[in-house]
Amino acid sequence: MKLYYRYWGKTERNGKRYHLLPYHCLDVAAVGWLLLNPDKPLCRQLARQLNIEPELLQRLVAFFLCQHDIGKFSVAFQGLVPGLSPMLVRPNNRKPYTVRHDSLGYGLWCEEDGLSCRFESEDYLALFANSSNAHQLCSSLDHWMEIVTGHHGIPPKNSFLNLKNFFDEQDKEAAYHYLQAISGLFIRTNDLKILAEKSFFNRLKTTSWTLAGLVVLADWLGSSRHPDLFFQNEIPLEEYWQHHALPFAGNAVEDAKLEPAVLAPYVSTRHLFDFINILTPLQQWAEGVELASGPQLFIFEDVTGAGKTEAATSLAHRLMASDLANGLYVALPTMATANAMYERLGNAYRRLYANNALPSLVLAHGARHLSKAFRTSLALPVNPDAQRRYVRDEETVETFCTAWLADSCKKALLAEVGVGTLDQALMAVLPARHQSLRCLGLARKLLIVDEVHAYDPYMNQLLQALLEYHASQGGSAILLSATLPLTMRNHYLQAFAKGAGKEAPALMEREEYPLATHFPAPGAVETPLRTRPEVARTVTVVLLDKTEEVMDLIKGAVVQGGCVCWVRNTVGDAIKSYRMLEKLEWLDEANLSLFHSRFAMIDRQRIEG
Repeated sequence: MKLYYRYWGKTERNGKRYHLLPYHCLDVAAVGWLLLNPDKPLCRQLARQLNIEPELLQRLVAFFLCQHDIGKFSVAFQGLVPGLSPMLVRPNNRKPYTVRHDSLGYGLWCEEDGLSCRFESEDYLALFANSSNAHQLCSSLDHWMEIVTGHHGIPPKNSFLNLKNFFDEQDKEAAYHYLQAISGLFIRTNDLKILAEKSFFNRLKTTSWTLAGLVVLADWLGSSRHPDLFFQNEIPLEEYWQHHALPFAGNAVEDAKLEPAVLAPYVSTRHLFDFINILTPLQQWAEGVELASGPQLFIFEDVTGAGKTEAATSLAHRLMASDLANGLYVALPTMATANAMYERLGNAYRRLYANNALPSLVLAHGARHLSKAFRTSLALPVNPDAQRRYVRDEETVETFCTAWLADSCKKALLAEVGVGTLDQALMAVLPARHQSLRCLGLARKLLIVDEVHAYDPYMNQLLQALLEYHASQGGSAILLSATLPLTMRNHYLQAFAKGAGKEAPALMEREEYPLATHFPAPGAVETPLRTRPEVARTVTVVLLDKTEEVMDLIKGAVVQGGCVCWVRNTVGDAIKSYRMLEKLEWLDEANLSLFHSRFAMIDRQRIEG
């Protein structure tokens, strides 16, 4: 028996059945192999970013995914579940499991007497031995290993490890022989030449978070093998790959409904939203503006009711039809506005895709389980024929979401269309666990951010970081706002341009309103527009310095049968004002309402309804 067949990779929760470690690693690699099929848009985009052929990217990812759990070739880890079989390595009580296997794997590769040194002495690397490229090749290999060993959502710890505290000599031999075996399966000599180029290493760093997200996803799906299908017999790795790993991975990807939906050709705004009779000026502009060839930023400024959402969705479809995206994420400032947008898009988003496609629409925020519209859209495992289910129900919106995608906000951005709060997207640029999975979700997505004027300086700073990152990955964005200060527009434009590797013009103060901004633009960067006559308003602003003046203004409106909305800066101020008003005789308490963020969710829903 080869040494590497004496290590388990997965075990039954409450039983003795186990799945051998090489087979589990091949299961995960097979999922990555299918997710990065060279025909898929994600593979083509990542290959373009890395400037390599899609087929090479597929092989490289599969090869390194085979090593994602290489830290489990540790007697310390194997001792976690002793007594599974006399065929497996025996535990060593003097080597306790005190460091996670992801960090153990990275240490086993990188440490002074680790796998990296032995791997680099192989014949097919000898041509780099006396070359200045040898150091660069080592750096690229190390970075690939850092990506795949971060499969639990955080990078591995790279502090010095004394490998003797966790690995016996036979562990290292088993890992090395396993590495040799999978090298023969996936790697060709010429494949490694590109890794020795400094420019490739720099490109790899840029795409590393998306690749890390792919690793997390592949590990999740590749770990879903049922104990009834665990494999313990020794067969050649190539045979297991062809007859066991690939068929299992195909089923896992299919069950998760992660095959990208086929896009529909762009028709018109009216095709997406059949309730529109006459296009607003903004919607006309979105339909006709000349698009650039790469990542682009659009900023729409127009009054409430001007159809910004419909204009943005129509423009998004045009960008998707131009192969610049395969889906979109609509980010809003609050759960209430996200809920409303989810229902608003529910009847239109399917028209972005082919008639026979079943794209997922996900609501992404912490209280989405309380949204009736979201709950009724779930395709539960007990009823896999979700499309037939919704065709029969004419009253239900045309929304569909797989239960697998819906069970965690971490997965929400993987759906073709997502609607949620901005923070779900911002976590892609924050040091949060499974941050990389959100980066993967944003890849090939068009980012639409609504009510940009509503965000405070801290959120604006994070939004700029998100725009810079998204542009660096080839993503486009559309920002919607009633109006924006010139400073904020410039900041967004500069951040996006920096990520795209372009120089943005400095915008100048303009009096025209509404306004559409487009960068980079074949034509004008800024285009003044008209608004829809029905929503055009002239507003007189009067500054009031005292609460008594506000009360007099409210009383005058109430006496004349008008309505008043009093917006306060804090929840405390809102409650205080409400209590003042409910004591006044001239105001019927039945006509007085209070709404703020501290209400229990059930009360928020009642008030919003």
